[in-house]
Amino acid sequence: MTDWRSKPYSERRGRLLYLRDGGPPAIRPVPVTDSIETALDRVGALGGVRAS
Repeated sequence: MTDWRSKPYSERRGRLLYLRDGGPPAIRPVPVTDSIETALDRVGALGGVRAS
């Protein structure tokens, strides 16, 4: 068994996406971005979210 806690986020996410392949459609990965603008566009419909 591998302890993934010390691995970089990109490796952990990649492994989780690999394990999720073929799983139930109700389980979906959350989109990831380094862009504040993109993140705000994605969650803007939630209201109350703005860049400081």
